[in-house]
Amino acid sequence: MTYANLPLWFPLKRVKRLNQSNLEEKVWKNYIVDRVNLLGPNGNKNFSKDNFESKEEYEERGLIEIQSHVVLRLGVCLNPRLSAWFIETEGDLFKYRFMKAKWKEKRSIMNYLFPKEELEPVWLDLDELSEYLDENLRVKLKITESASIDYRSQKGMTPGYQLTDAVGLNKFIAIDFRYATFLLKTRKSQLYKGWIIAPGERMIGTIKNRYEKLLNDQLIDFAERLETVAGGGTKKLAKEINELLHKLVKPRREYSMETIHLKGNFDDHINYYPPCIQDLIDTVNKVGYVPHWERLQLGLYLKHTGMDVDEQLQYWYEKAVDNVGMAFSEFIKKAGYVIRHIYGLEGGKINYDMPSCSTIQNKMYCSFRHKDLGSIGEKVSLLTKSENEVETNRKREIGKEISDLTSRGLANVACAKYLELISKTKIEKIYHPMIYLKLAAKSSGLISEEQKEKSDISNANEE
Repeated sequence: MTYANLPLWFPLKRVKRLNQSNLEEKVWKNYIVDRVNLLGPNGNKNFSKDNFESKEEYEERGLIEIQSHVVLRLGVCLNPRLSAWFIETEGDLFKYRFMKAKWKEKRSIMNYLFPKEELEPVWLDLDELSEYLDENLRVKLKITESASIDYRSQKGMTPGYQLTDAVGLNKFIAIDFRYATFLLKTRKSQLYKGWIIAPGERMIGTIKNRYEKLLNDQLIDFAERLETVAGGGTKKLAKEINELLHKLVKPRREYSMETIHLKGNFDDHINYYPPCIQDLIDTVNKVGYVPHWERLQLGLYLKHTGMDVDEQLQYWYEKAVDNVGMAFSEFIKKAGYVIRHIYGLEGGKINYDMPSCSTIQNKMYCSFRHKDLGSIGEKVSLLTKSENEVETNRKREIGKEISDLTSRGLANVACAKYLELISKTKIEKIYHPMIYLKLAAKSSGLISEEQKEKSDISNANEE
C-alpha cells in the first residue's frame, strides 16, 4: 500500500533518513527547540500551504517537522516522564491537524493507522461498507448525511455542531469493533455486524488513541535498538538530547503522590474519592467482585489512602463474594498473596505506586471512559440539585459540560469538571487519582493539619 496522500506534517511517514551518529550538534539542538516550541501551548500548530510563500518552503518545513519529531523520539524513548509528555503532546497536535485536514488526507491517514489485515479492511466509509456487505446501510440503519447532527444529539453528542464536507467530520465511517472498544463499551455509536459506525467527529478519540499507540510502539522499538544494536555515536547523541529535553520540558506542577491521610473513617470520604474509585467500591459492595486489574486499581488506592495491609486483607475478605464460607486463614493463603504483593511484601517486593489516569484508562477502569453516558448523566443529575437556584443553574451547566466532554472521549477534562461540580475546585485536567483526592479533600477540610502542612511544603518546593 502506498501513502502518497499523507500530509507533509504526518510524523509517522517515512522520510529522508537521518544519519543520527553524524548529526551536527547545532542541527539537532535547533530541531529540538523547534519541536518543543511547536508542542507547547503557544506553538503555531497550523500547517497549510497558505502559510508559506512557495511550494519549496512548504515542503522544507514538512521535512524539518518530521525530522525534529524523529530526533525527539531518540531522546525520550528511555525516559518514562519524557515519553509520557511526548505521546500526550504529539497526540494533541495530531488531533488538531487531523480534524483540519481535507477528507482526502484523512483517508490516507486512516489507511496508515488502520491498514488491511489479510487483505480485509478494518475501516471504511459508510458507502464502502455498504458495498462490502452488499447492503444499503443508509436505508437499513436510517442514516443520511443530513441526519448526522440529529444522530449526534441522540447519542449524547454535541447538537448543532456544524461541520463541512471538505474535512469529512460529518461523514459516517466504520471501524472494526476490535479497534474501537471504547465506543463499543460506552454504546455511543451503532454496532452492525462487527463494525462500529458513527460520524467522523465521534471517531476522533479512537483515531487519536490509535495514533498514540503506534507512536508508543515506535518508542519501544527505539529503546530496544538503542540498547542492543545502536552504535556508540547514536547512544551518545540520545543521552545528550535527553539531557537537553530535561531542561526544556519542565514537569507540570505535580502534587505529592504519597499516602494521603484524611480525617475520619473510610466511609466518611467516599463522596470525595475519584469517580472511578467510587464506582469500584459501589460494585464491590453490590456484587462482591471486580476483575483483576480493577481489583489492583482499588487495592492500590486503598493502600495510598492510609489502609494498611491487614486492614485491606480484612476489607476484601468481608466484601468479596468468592470468600463466602471461607475461613480468614484460608483466604490469606489463597488471595492474600496479591494484596500483600501491592504493599511490596511478596514477589519482587516492589512498593507499587498508584497508577496514573493514563494507565487506568488503558488497562483498568475510568468512569468517563468505560461507563455508559446514561449512567454518568444520572449520577451527575443527582449532584446538580440545590436549594439555591443560582447554585443549581451553575451545577446544571457543569453537568452538561461533563456529558459533552464524556461523549467526545475527553475523560481527563470531564473528570476535572466533575471535581468542580462537587468542590468548586477548578483544574484543566485530572492526570492522577491522588491529585483528584487531594484537591477534593482540601476544599472540604478533610486533610489533617499535619498532612496539609506536609502537602504545602511539598508543593512549595515544586514551584
